[in-house]
Amino acid sequence: MTPLQAIADLNDLTLDLPRFEQALDQFAAKLQLDLSQFSADHISVGCHQGATAERWRQGLMQCASLLSESMINGPLHARALSYLADEALLAQGITLKQSVLQGEGDRLPNPSLAISDGSMTIKFHPYSIREIVTSEKS
Repeated sequence: MTPLQAIADLNDLTLDLPRFEQALDQFAAKLQLDLSQFSADHISVGCHQGATAERWRQGLMQCASLLSESMINGPLHARALSYLADEALLAQGITLKQSVLQGEGDRLPNPSLAISDGSMTIKFHPYSIREIVTSEKS
C-alpha cells in the first residue's frame, strides 16, 4: 500500500490534513465529545469540482484508503446523543440529522446520526464500513 504522502494526486489533501485535524478537534471540543471513545474507520471528503474529485478518486485508489464517522453499539440515536452535553446540542448553528442509508445489495441498513456546524460533520453509525461492505448480497 502506497502512503498518502507519496501520491501526487493527493498533495492538496495531505497538506490540508493538519487543518482538518485541528477543525475536528475544535468541533469535538465544542460538542464536549471525547473522540477517543470511538473508532473511526473512514473520513468522507466533499468536493464540488468534478476534475478534483476524479483526481482524488484516482489517488485514493493507489493507497487503498477509504473515504469521520464513528461506530457505536446498541440503539444508535439514544446512545450517540448520550455522549453529547445538552448545552452542546443546543448551541447556535448545531444541527442533527438522522438518516438510514442502504446501498444496492447491502444486507445491513446503515442508520446514521449526523451532528454538524455547517462546515464539519461527525456521523455515528452502528456498523463499521467493513461490516456494511461484507454484508453485500452476492
